[in-house]
Amino acid sequence: MQEQQIKSIVKSLYKGQMGVNIVAEISCDNNFNTTSLFVGRLKKRTLVINARLGTSYSNSNSYELEKNYGIKKVYKSNSIKGMIWLEYPLFKQSCKTNKKYLAMNYRLNDKTEFYNRYYLDNKEISANQYSSILEKYGKKKKTTYCKKQEIFGLKKEEEQTKVLNYCFDGIILINTNKEEAMKEFNK
Repeated sequence: MQEQQIKSIVKSLYKGQMGVNIVAEISCDNNFNTTSLFVGRLKKRTLVINARLGTSYSNSNSYELEKNYGIKKVYKSNSIKGMIWLEYPLFKQSCKTNKKYLAMNYRLNDKTEFYNRYYLDNKEISANQYSSILEKYGKKKKTTYCKKQEIFGLKKEEEQTKVLNYCFDGIILINTNKEEAMKEFNK
């Protein structure tokens, strides 16, 4: 999809609207050292069902604190490393590469679903094969548990807000039609 298409579709949605579907192809290069034999060869196609776009990371955490614990605090987030906001909280740009990204927040207890298909040299491989490649050749997997959110009061990982950034270059589809998104994902 082109930048203008992505921005137009996203801006036509209600702020914080659930039920958005995203299909994207993502390079897996950041899982490997730059000298790895898998750099440029491994990618994954992701389908996100029931995503929420246009919500603030800080506001999401403040909401969870109040909803679950009755704590009325304003969550202060750190600046985003290596990125600048083009349009908060939707679009970011990398300071290093100038690539543009769609930002999305979710929590494990949301009804957001993720499906992945993996490709090595453009041939589909199983999730087990992908995992074994990462285990043998990949960098150590980072945890998604956030200590800062824990200190602020969100101790359960399912209550913590996660952040995903999808590069415009890899976005294939954004819509609210689940069947159409699934069809695109399975091409």
